[in-house]
This record gives sequence, structure tokens and C-alpha cells, in this order.
Amino acid sequence: MKLFEIFKKKKAKNKEDVKKSDEEIFNEFWNTLVPKNGVPDSAQGQAILIAGTINKEIWENNSSNWDDKHRKMLRLFPRYLEMGNAFDKEDVESAEILVNLLQDGHDVLDTVNNKGKLCEVLCSCAATWVQINPDKLPPLEDDCFGENDEEEE
Repeated sequence: MKLFEIFKKKKAKNKEDVKKSDEEIFNEFWNTLVPKNGVPDSAQGQAILIAGTINKEIWENNSSNWDDKHRKMLRLFPRYLEMGNAFDKEDVESAEILVNLLQDGHDVLDTVNNKGKLCEVLCSCAATWVQINPDKLPPLEDDCFGENDEEEE
């Protein structure tokens, strides 16, 4: 069974989905794949959680809680893009550059839309990868969501 069957059905029935912004698509995935409590049980949910957590920490919290957990999430993000129907090598390399630019917890402001350009691309990458991977994939074993108190060395 497809994990994101609901989106496929809506797309087939509703031509307005073509008009949805990347942000709207990302938010739908967030609401569907990320539990209110705990950690998603799929790679797709974890990729969305990583992108959303980074975006929120930078733009809503002004990076006030930025720490090694956030940097670890960013380091893991490209590994998700290599799973399942993977991004091609060049796109994964671009994602690696993107996460390296975000490692210090700062983004570049898009003054026209008043959004972070890098975080917007990060969220768009996550949503695109989820769209091309409708079958549920197991999450990576690395714990970057605080479920395990051991610190990475």
C-alpha cells in the first residue's frame, strides 16, 4: 500500500493541486507524516521533520537553541535523498552544499518573500523526495531526534 495514497487520489481528482506552492505541499506532508509527539516511523516523515525543524529553529527561534542535534540532522539529510527513488548524484551534492551552508544556523533572507532562501530549498528538497517515494521507507538508524541521550563523538 502506498504511504501517500491520499495525495495521489487528490491529484487525480483535483486539478487545483497543480497550483499548490512548495510550502503548501510541504505543510501537507508535515501534517500527515510527522506525529505531534515522538518521531516519524518512516524515512519520508523523518526527512520532512528534519527540514521543518531546521526551518523553525532558524526562522521562529532565531537559532537560539541551535546545537549539535541540529547540525547532525543536517548531516543526515542528504542520506535520506539517496534512499529509495534517490535524487541523482548532482542533486545530492547540491543538497550537501546546502546543508553545509546551514550548519551555523543562519540563512539568507529573501527580502521579496521575507523567507529564508536556504531553508526554503531544504523544505522543497524534502517534499520533492517524499513525492517521488510514495512507498514507506524505513528511517535511518542514526538517532538525531533526541530519542537516545548518547552524544555523537
